[in-house]
Amino acid sequence: CGLVEGSLKSELRDYMEWLAVLAGDSLATGREQAASERWHNELDEGTPLVMITPELPAALFVGRPDRRVSAGVFGRLLLAVVRTGAKAAIVDVSGVAGGLEEVFADQLERFLSHRKIAGSTKIFVRGVHADDVASWKKIAAHSGAQIAFEDYFDDCVNEALLLGGWRLVRPA
Repeated sequence: CGLVEGSLKSELRDYMEWLAVLAGDSLATGREQAASERWHNELDEGTPLVMITPELPAALFVGRPDRRVSAGVFGRLLLAVVRTGAKAAIVDVSGVAGGLEEVFADQLERFLSHRKIAGSTKIFVRGVHADDVASWKKIAAHSGAQIAFEDYFDDCVNEALLLGGWRLVRPA
């Protein structure tokens, strides 16, 4: 701006100031989006899908999964059910902050409505807030899926193993 004289100098200075503010705002927004993406990836990759037995998968949801994270975890659980021919699967939501949110409920319904789940695989659920049980039952009824609510993870495991023809025996 030092090379420009007169009224043009003021206009150019205002324009340069506006460009500096725009660049700073873009940088801040970009960093915020990068942090959010990193958090989503870490939550998606860090949400455990555990094979209790070779035919019994369990998804252990944590944090507050958004649509993308819950879709990813339910997708991995569906692949495990299909790959192993599981008669049952476990969904543990005791690590989810808050109640049933719409984005999670949408992905839950998509998972339960899949032809490999609805009517052929029983889903054992643990950790559902008391206020959300009716919503979970409604989603299951709408999708044609069988779900069973349990208070403890070991009860989920035991019931699912019995359904698959396994039994737990205490060592002598």
